[in-house]
Amino acid sequence: MTCRKIYFKKTAILFFLIAFVFLSCSSAPKRAMIVTDVSNLACAQLEEANSRIAEENYIRAFNLISSAYKLALSIDNTELLCKILLSGLILKIDCPEFQDELFAAEVSDSASAKSFLVISKEEILELAKNTVRFSNEKEKKLLYSLCTIYEVKMLLEDEKSASGEEGLLKNAPALLAKLDSAKPYISKEPYYHGYFWRTRGEICMASKNYDEARKCFVSAEKIHNSERYLIETALDWYCIARACSMAGRKAEAVDAILTALKYDKDAENTNGIASDYKAYSRILLKGNPSEEEKKLAGDIAEWAQMILKAKS
Repeated sequence: MTCRKIYFKKTAILFFLIAFVFLSCSSAPKRAMIVTDVSNLACAQLEEANSRIAEENYIRAFNLISSAYKLALSIDNTELLCKILLSGLILKIDCPEFQDELFAAEVSDSASAKSFLVISKEEILELAKNTVRFSNEKEKKLLYSLCTIYEVKMLLEDEKSASGEEGLLKNAPALLAKLDSAKPYISKEPYYHGYFWRTRGEICMASKNYDEARKCFVSAEKIHNSERYLIETALDWYCIARACSMAGRKAEAVDAILTALKYDKDAENTNGIASDYKAYSRILLKGNPSEEEKKLAGDIAEWAQMILKAKS
């Protein structure tokens, strides 16, 4: 009995020693096989830059995009580079006075010299397309599709400028066909999928097809809202309000612009809030406004100006 007890005791000790060694090894921290510190920072800067463009804070957007581009280039992240370039393209479209002296005075010479944003929007688009060539095969279809969406946006804005505010878009079918060719490859990119629908809605608006435009903007809003893109969601609702207003659906337009206002307030987007109030004022004056609506429209327009002054 004594020998058996000793045997079991030794066996138990050996078992616990093996278990301890095994657990110690298995629980040891593993060396990471991928490092994402730089790409995460660049992604964060890109997302903030997109928000700042929507807020019309172009100086901040310039600095963020320029910094994000350098970070993405330093780690050869072609997907990020392409997306950053396309955001830069939108900055150039939304802020055509980008290289005017007043704007340049707020950006240091050294920052301007090092940024791709000093080249034309056409050159930026070409640079984005060239960057895609260095990506892997899995990424290429997505990135070329994103380039297509932003190229359509650029062509749309150019044609709108050429035809004037009231001019009917003549090239709408070709733009829609080009845009739709990108649709199959972007469903897993919510920000860009929503942007696709908004761009489609803008083409329909320029073609005076307001009901179809509204449907497109609603599709964009559902996607952006599901991913909690507050400013993008607010902008989608602003577009919905505009489409409803142009279609003569005043009550729906009021509901939509008040929803846009709600999201811009949630995002603390001063320019968006002021723009929503201005649009609300214009909507109230549509059709045959009552005296009460006229009074409210005037008060709202004045309130919008006060909000903008508070920011400056």
